[in-house]
Amino acid sequence: MFKQVDYIALPTLKDRAPALPFFGGSSALFEKKVLDMQNTVPVNLAGNPAIAIPIHLDRERGRITSLQLVGPPLSEAGLVNAARIVEDAN
Repeated sequence: MFKQVDYIALPTLKDRAPALPFFGGSSALFEKKVLDMQNTVPVNLAGNPAIAIPIHLDRERGRITSLQLVGPPLSEAGLVNAARIVEDAN
């Protein structure tokens, strides 16, 4: 795939992040819920460099999500620069 594109953009989470403060459960329950939502494990197992960038959905209410950029091996410097461009645009 990296012969056709420089980076792959994926959602970092499978769903919107839970609202804070999280009531109705323990901190362990909250942590399990967030860990189950993560979409980062395949990238970690593949060993490709990746970076997660917060994306504001509603600045007034403080709602955010996250975008994960994944690059080919040894592309860390370019990946950080691409993340900076995305962050500046958001």
